[in-house]
Amino acid sequence: MGVLPTIVRTTWKRGLRFVISVKAIRIVQPSGRDVFTFAATADVILRMTEVPHIGRNAQCELVGYQRPEVAAHIAEIRRYLDSDESVLPNTIVIAFRDCLTFIPDERYSSTGEFGELRIQMPTTGERVGFVVDGQQRLAAIATCRHSDFPFFVTAIMAPSVREQRKQFVLVNRTKPLPQGMIYELLPEIDGHLPQYLLKQQHAATLVARLNLDPSSSLYRRVKTPTCPVGFIKDNSLRRAMLNSLTDGALHGVMIAPHGDGDAVTAMWRLVSDFWDGVSRLFPDAWGQPPNRSRLTHGVGVVAMGYAMDDIFSWLPTGIPWAPEYVEEVLRPLIPHCAWTEGKWRFSDRDERPWNELQNTDRDVRTLANHIRSLLSSGKIQRL
Repeated sequence: MGVLPTIVRTTWKRGLRFVISVKAIRIVQPSGRDVFTFAATADVILRMTEVPHIGRNAQCELVGYQRPEVAAHIAEIRRYLDSDESVLPNTIVIAFRDCLTFIPDERYSSTGEFGELRIQMPTTGERVGFVVDGQQRLAAIATCRHSDFPFFVTAIMAPSVREQRKQFVLVNRTKPLPQGMIYELLPEIDGHLPQYLLKQQHAATLVARLNLDPSSSLYRRVKTPTCPVGFIKDNSLRRAMLNSLTDGALHGVMIAPHGDGDAVTAMWRLVSDFWDGVSRLFPDAWGQPPNRSRLTHGVGVVAMGYAMDDIFSWLPTGIPWAPEYVEEVLRPLIPHCAWTEGKWRFSDRDERPWNELQNTDRDVRTLANHIRSLLSSGKIQRL
């Protein structure tokens, strides 16, 4: 058997199955997971794998996880591969369904063992592997002038799409993967995540549910890679959620007992009711895109997130948290807000046109302090 894959047809009792057989090295990592490395050509890999591009189906369910192909990047790689001096040491990472069988031989080392890796292919033509990393390189190899260009493949077993998404996010954290794409994938990932991603996952889960639940006040109003119709940028809303999850209203809700309910639902209702009340109070500003309204702009979204935390902490005993409460307690803000016209008057010496505020830490802090000061001072009568 050669180094590159050979395709074997084997007889099965109920028909035929195809087995792609390769010489491979298997290592077992501390997690107990098998990782395989073997050499292949593009025609064989494309026969058994697909690139699952990210999107949403008719039911708004997330499908796939890969970013779109970048034609210019592929062309640049292909031009290099077309040269006679080209070398491609990078591997293509593929996640396979439960279709791998490894048969070790007598050779072994302290870190791994050699053997035959058999990849069982269904006769239906269905793909059993999914490209987790290297889709641009694979597309370039498949179209370069060297039709039999060999390259290395790293293979893992990840039968579920959720596990594949997890591997995709972790593999691509150090590469220029769009952040919005990572955060849209996080709610669809199970199992252990690094601590720096765990809180991001909570925030991303909230943003996804707020944007995709038809009963939410933010339904399809958040702009994400798979929902480009929204006004509010996902990063702005997620930032507001992270602030509240750290030491605000959402943190208190998350750690509180919820009886038969769950924390995510309780947090979702809190945020949805808040923005429902805000939209009733400022309907014109709420209906405008960020270039026409600072309420739907990042600076307003994040600043109002702090206001949500404050008024939630003031909720009187016996008064339910509801859009009506939010609207009423914020109503005296109206003459002090310049969401779509006029000037912001932060002090006697600091007046700015309504559209001068930008989504920077400094301007967010200025606007948030202005609103919170009004809320906590005698200028606004709390319920």
